[in-house]
Amino acid sequence: MSARERSTPRFRPASDVPFRGHMTPPIATDTHRQSLTTPFPAVAQELQAALGQALVARAANLKTPKTVGRWLQGIPPRSETEQRTRTLYRTVLILRVAYAPETVRGWLLSPHPHMAQQAPIDAIRDGRDADVIGAAEAFCSAELDSQAAAVAA
Repeated sequence: MSARERSTPRFRPASDVPFRGHMTPPIATDTHRQSLTTPFPAVAQELQAALGQALVARAANLKTPKTVGRWLQGIPPRSETEQRTRTLYRTVLILRVAYAPETVRGWLLSPHPHMAQQAPIDAIRDGRDADVIGAAEAFCSAELDSQAAAVAA
């Protein structure tokens, strides 16, 4: 078993529909649904494990990363903070379909050419959800298209 297989995410798409240059509706729908229906303490726990409290706090625009730890105890966030955190979670779910955790983290922190060189994690903080989700879907789709072409060859 490879390192990639051992680090397989919990998310599993409901469909094996091939990708065609954009996120297929079943995967896009599944990640959206999962990001909304997962209890918030579980979202916080998974993001903390994947990214650490400091990055989750950065995306959620929190003054202190300790707040993320409070969420694990069931203390609810403000609504706008929850929205940012669920957008971060959805982004991570999308990227995990095709990439290892270190690539997901790197993508979130790297300046993005379609976001005026702003890092996606900061775009989430600034409320640019649609830009981040669209960029994540495009990035993931390009990788999956490349993998499908390699298998077909």
